[in-house]
Amino acid sequence: MKFSEWQPWYNKICQTLHYNQKRDKKAAEILSQILRTKKLASLSNLRDQIKQKRIVLIFGKGQSLVEHLNVLKDFKSKFFIFSADGATSTLIENKILPNAIITDLDGKIEDLVLANSKGSIVIIHAHSDNIHLLDEVHKFIGLLLGTTQNEPFSNLWNFGGFSDGDRCAFMAEELGAQLIILAGMDLNRAENDIQAKKLSFAKELLSWLAINGKSQLLNLSTEGIPNIPFVSSFTLDNFLKSYRE
Repeated sequence: MKFSEWQPWYNKICQTLHYNQKRDKKAAEILSQILRTKKLASLSNLRDQIKQKRIVLIFGKGQSLVEHLNVLKDFKSKFFIFSADGATSTLIENKILPNAIITDLDGKIEDLVLANSKGSIVIIHAHSDNIHLLDEVHKFIGLLLGTTQNEPFSNLWNFGGFSDGDRCAFMAEELGAQLIILAGMDLNRAENDIQAKKLSFAKELLSWLAINGKSQLLNLSTEGIPNIPFVSSFTLDNFLKSYRE
């Protein structure tokens, strides 16, 4: 997604959720400064890994996550695995190390740091509401990348997407994934009005990506996303076998 395509979405999100774009920019500047002292991952290497696997699996932290993990464990070597922030703890508990994690640092920091030390690339997102958490970046010792909601600059990227889960999908699209499978992405289960609005934007953006992106998207959750086909675990089993042939 080009920034010119993202900006109208960003403006609408800020107006709806009352985000301060100046504070978003301030957060980005702080993160950019911190990342100058860290080891940054190579985007071209990430692109090569994704193109080699062809299939990207994205784990969200919805209630269906454990169910989907049980279905997908036997296939994990076939995928490039993205974890959306809080899903990382469950993956680690199930002895699955994601290739990359997208986080705005509201997940369990100890688990994010542990995964990073074992080889997971952590993509840290800066926005106005997590300025107070950005000092946590100093704890990471492995490869990192940074993203912003504003126009990208210096060492920060903007691939599009709003929540951790849909940002995973937009990054996978940008890096050449042929197939993106969404697991644990239960976007209809909001705990409050604010979360409902956030999940609504995530659904809209994923639906937009399914139409406008080059990647094929499939959804394992029965909670549908417009324009993204639902696929059962049984169907997925057969689909993956045919996809790799």
